[in-house]
Amino acid sequence: MSMAASRQISTAELRLCIKEALGGDMSTEEVQALMASADTDGDGLLDEEGFLRLVREAEAGHEEEENRCREAFGVYEMEGRGCITPLSLKLMMSRLGLHLEVDVSTSVRL
Repeated sequence: MSMAASRQISTAELRLCIKEALGGDMSTEEVQALMASADTDGDGLLDEEGFLRLVREAEAGHEEEENRCREAFGVYEMEGRGCITPLSLKLMMSRLGLHLEVDVSTSVRL
């Protein structure tokens, strides 16, 4: 039964939805665990509210991940130029005990 007909999503439908939306494939066990975390009435189906809750949680996770990336970027961006320069990368690597030769012709921007 499809969500359009029943307004609920099965584990198999959720797995297909994730694959199409994210381009990745989750195992059946991973999808079942995800489904169990949002299936409030235990019927093995995800209603609209449960689906929206999963989407909100995923969006919050992406926002947290983006914040962590920006914070990490800030650690490496030392010259106030809005990019990780070869010099700032080399300095950070040396602080971590890694002495690397770095190509000085490129920079990384966030």
